[in-house]
Formats: sequence, structure tokens, C-alpha cells
Amino acid sequence: MIDATELISSVSHVGMPNHTCCVPGCFNRSSREKHLKFYRIPKDCNDRKVYLVRIRREKDFVVTQNTRICSAHWEGGVKTDDSPYPTVFPLRPSIPPKKRKPPTPRDEDPVYTKRKYTKYSPFQDKGIQCVAQVCDVECQCNTEAFSHEQLESLRSELESATAKIRVLESKLSSTQFCIERFIDSDEDFTYYTGFPSYQTFAIFWEYLGDRVNTLSHWNSSATTQRKPWSLRGRERKLTAMNELFLVLVRLRLGLQLNDLAHRFQISRASVSRIFVTWINFLYHEFKGIDNFPTRDQIQRDMPKCFESYSSTRVILDATEIEIEKPSSLYSQSATWSAYKNCNTFKALIGIAPAGYITFVSPLYCGNISDQKITEDSGILDLLESGDSVMADKGFDIEQLLVQQGILLNIPPFRIGNHQLSAAETITTRRIASLRIHVERAIGRIKNFKLFACPIPLSMVSVVDQAFYVCCMLTKFQSPLVS
Repeated sequence: MIDATELISSVSHVGMPNHTCCVPGCFNRSSREKHLKFYRIPKDCNDRKVYLVRIRREKDFVVTQNTRICSAHWEGGVKTDDSPYPTVFPLRPSIPPKKRKPPTPRDEDPVYTKRKYTKYSPFQDKGIQCVAQVCDVECQCNTEAFSHEQLESLRSELESATAKIRVLESKLSSTQFCIERFIDSDEDFTYYTGFPSYQTFAIFWEYLGDRVNTLSHWNSSATTQRKPWSLRGRERKLTAMNELFLVLVRLRLGLQLNDLAHRFQISRASVSRIFVTWINFLYHEFKGIDNFPTRDQIQRDMPKCFESYSSTRVILDATEIEIEKPSSLYSQSATWSAYKNCNTFKALIGIAPAGYITFVSPLYCGNISDQKITEDSGILDLLESGDSVMADKGFDIEQLLVQQGILLNIPPFRIGNHQLSAAETITTRRIASLRIHVERAIGRIKNFKLFACPIPLSMVSVVDQAFYVCCMLTKFQSPLVS
């Protein structure tokens, strides 16, 4: 007969979960150590905290309903009221660290020693391999003797390989988009920069001198320097001359930042930083030059076609460049041009009778009148008594000029339905034939395609400087009036 207690005990173990002690280093299991009891972790916060501190488990240890601790961790193997917390914790067994295998020694491989001279060579031809062979031969000259003929043969092969390298390097440079690629072609150089030739550009570059080496890139706080040219700021991937070439290409062709980034193999942010830096630098360089000539200089260069208007000091006209539509209603109203039927900036341009630009006003909002822009631009302060100004009919500035003793030459107005007299018609034609030169000068400015499309609002901070720089760059081109 089976005792009832034994039957209940045997039945109670059937289907019950198999618990493992949660103490690190203890591997007691309820299915194996049946003489031990497995207790739950108390639910009380204070008691549970004492348990976890004594168990010394990891910080991410989570207590669940199946978490147990065996009675082997109590004195006497039984949990009592006098000893509610576990106190017996053997030391954890230490796991010895794995030993690292020693590195295998590398034998000297003469094939590897010979191959390392051509490992990083960009050209894999016979001539370059000759260079590596000559290097190996020169390294072994201390132990081996060569005849004079053999050395001469190796030297000739080395010179031939060097010549091939130079030819390949020149071919590689000819495929890169840089200023050196267009030096020999005046047509291409004019197309990309606006300068008639590289020789003219070289004169301008010589004028800039060492000041290009003191430039600090816009929005750059680094102070490192880079050889061979020591521009301040972060390291450059382009030389100073190619940075200026990039700026000229954008002014001349109006290329976008992404296009220039691909052409010059730099980032879009670098293109923007280079453009802002050089535009401000060139603007201040040109602003430091007194562009308005004296009366004696004007008379010395006066063309023969101005014999009837020999007192002309400047020919004035206004031009407008389109901008993106601002979001502000006030800015939209201020920049709206009824003449262009769009939002614009407006500038006053003045040229000498010889055809070169002598005055450029700042950019104003497009709704300003010709009279107001003439009054505010400062051109009247540069004129002297006895001078004369030639302009279009829209420049109703005679009252401003008379106060300073300056004559205004504009085409005569038609009054009512009366036709112009013969003398007035001749005067109109003469003034128009001479005033056309200021429109030709403005046309040269508009040949810089940066202003062919609406100026984005992101460029508003530098558009004034860029416009002034383009005006000054036209002075390097051939004269308009002979």
C-alpha cells in the first residue's frame, strides 16, 4: 500500500515547472536537488531590494514569477523567521581569459619587395615597371656588380619611363576642369571667364598679388594652413587661381552650385563658401580704386565722335535685374517694376565718352524713379561746374544739374501733336548715336549670365557685390569706342 502523503507528494511534482536558482554561480535545479526548497523573491520593495543586493545580479536583471532562490543559501538550509534573508553565497568561479595566439612571423618575400614599388602606381605599363626594376637594381648595387652598358641601358629606360609619366600626367590634367586646361585657347578662356585672354587675366592676377594668400574663407573658423599656397582657414582642394576661376565661371555662365561642385570635384558647400569669399574680396579690391576719371583724363581720351558734345563728363542710364518674388508684401511692392513687369533691383550706370564704365550705383528697389536714383546714388557729388551729362528722356534731372552749373543733354521732347523740327530730329539722332554706347556697356554686364535668370533670394546678401564686380570686369575687355 502507498502512503497518502507519498501519493500527494508524487502527484504534486507531476507537471510542475522546473526551477533554477537565480544566484550567480549556483546551478541547483528543483528537478535534480529535490531535497532543497526554492523560494520566490519577495514582492515587498524593501525586502526585494535586500535580496537583489545580496544576490549581486546585473543591473538589468528582471524578477519574474518564476524567479527562485534555493534554500542552500540559508544557514541550516531552511528559511526561518529569524533568518528571512539569504546569507550563504559562495565565490563565483573565475573564468581564465583566453590566450591570444602569437602572430606568425612574416618571411621576407623578394617578390613582395619588388612589387611594392609599383603597388600604388596609377600607370601599369612597361615603362613604369622599368622604374621599379631600376629601384631594385640600385638597392642591390652594394652586393652586385653591373657593367657600364647595363647601367646605361637601365638609365635610358628610366628616362623613357619618366617621359611617359609626364605625357600621361599632361593628358590627365587636360581632362580636368581647371584654368590650366584653357590657357592656350583665347576663345575658350573668354567664354568661361570674360577675359579676352589668359595674358590679360595674368595681369589682373599679378595686381591681386599676395593678398590672395591672406583670405579667410567665409564661415570658416579653422586656422590651419595648406601648402603650396597658404590661404587661411580649412584646407583647400583647389588652388587660389582655380578658386578665382570657379567664381569667374559662375559669373560668366550662371552655373548652379551643384554643377560647379561636379565640375571641380568639391562639395556644394565649398562652392558656396568660395563664391562668397572671393566676391567680397574682389568687391573691396575694386572699391579701393578711384574709377571716376578727372576732367583732364576725359578730355585726353575723348573720341572724335563727341566733338559736338566735348564737355560730356558721363553718360547715364539705368538697368534692372530680375529677382525672385519676395514673400513679404511690402518687399513685393518695393521691388515691383512697372517697366519690367516683375520684381527687380535697379542700378545707375555711368560711362565715359570713351566707353568704359566710370560709375556704378548700389542696387535699389525696382520701383525707384530715374530722378530719385540719380539724386541718391552720389553721382552729382562727382561732377563739376561746366560738365555736361548725356542721358535718355526719362532722366528728368535738369533741375538737379542746373543748381551745380551742369548741362543736361537729352533728346528733345515732342510737345502735343506737333512734330519735331528738322534741327530737333538731327539733335535726337546725334544724341542717340552717342548714348547707345552706355546701352552697349550695360549689354556687356548682362553677358555675365548670373543675371540672366531671376536672382534667388538666398543671394540677396551678395548680389550687390557680384553686380559691381561684373561691371568692373568689363573694363578688361576691348574698348567700345575707338
